[in-house]
Amino acid sequence: MDRIKHIRIEGFKSIKNLEPLMLGAINLLIGPNGSGKSNLISFFQLLNYVMSEGMQTYVATHGYANSFLYLGSKITPRICGEVEFATEGGTNRYCFTLVPAANDILIFSEESIFFQAEGHPWPIENTLDPGGKESALPKTTSPPFNANELRTARAILSQLSRKRVYQFHDTTLESRLRKATHEDDNRYLRSDGGNLSSILFRLKQNKSDYYRRIILQLRRMIPGFRDFVLEPENHHVLLRWRGRDPEYVFGPHQLSDGSLRLMALATLFLQPPEDLPDMIIVDEPELGLHPEAEALLAGLIRSISSQCQVLLATQSASFVDNFEPEDVIVCEMEDTASKFQRLTQTELEAWLEDYTLGEVWRKNVIGGQP
Repeated sequence: MDRIKHIRIEGFKSIKNLEPLMLGAINLLIGPNGSGKSNLISFFQLLNYVMSEGMQTYVATHGYANSFLYLGSKITPRICGEVEFATEGGTNRYCFTLVPAANDILIFSEESIFFQAEGHPWPIENTLDPGGKESALPKTTSPPFNANELRTARAILSQLSRKRVYQFHDTTLESRLRKATHEDDNRYLRSDGGNLSSILFRLKQNKSDYYRRIILQLRRMIPGFRDFVLEPENHHVLLRWRGRDPEYVFGPHQLSDGSLRLMALATLFLQPPEDLPDMIIVDEPELGLHPEAEALLAGLIRSISSQCQVLLATQSASFVDNFEPEDVIVCEMEDTASKFQRLTQTELEAWLEDYTLGEVWRKNVIGGQP
């Protein structure tokens, strides 16, 4: 697994200048509404679309170019981003600049890749073709790059593609979480959890030990839950389940919003290591959960952080109680720009003798309050 060492962002939504933000195994964003937590997560969401050559679709469906530029294009002429990875062999870096163009779209004015081998004096650095509506990185081929340069491009593309944003907020009766999905749609859990039933069916058939772990965890989180009933009909699987009465089978429409989200979250964090992305990014995973379920979820996150980097945004002080100060990044608005500051244990030692971390946050000792 290649972890992100730091990110730099300039001119993106409410983030005027982030220079730089160091990332650890667990990164828990806290702060009031409108402070920029979701905007930082949407930066990674943009990268997801960039790496799949879908940036224009993302920009068009999220307000077009002007809404992505800090205070609009009259104030901010460009968006700059940099992601640096610490790898076993050295350091990889991806940099890009987006500028507005006709029809309120964004195009790449600059794009580059970098690799510095451990102990080697000369880095590999390449500038990709500018001016495209989509990233040139997924299309990079040799020539003009030599074998080492091509290997660097492919490594960075793979690293960026394995950082995935998930959001399980849509639990309405029409959400994909409550719909039947094709049993073959099971290679990886989709960002909205829309193929959850197919993922669980695959695990039950082929990775029963991991499926069993998910079931045991959900029994601790959801009172009355016993097991899923996953029986394909016309090659589609519906998320049906059984409670205490072994004779009665419930449908997905009989799940509470919180229970449905817990099923998706437990599956996400308890899937086999080979199925995990390198980084899991979730906005408000605690939404609609009981404090006891929050604590159990936090335990899953701490456990998985040795295998997978985690970035979360939360509004819950009780959820924060389950983490260490070094895990927390405080988000605040200064004038019109988002600011991000990572906490340290030493600055809070005296407070933590008498209060939990969440209580310290509520007392506005560390900021992040309205």
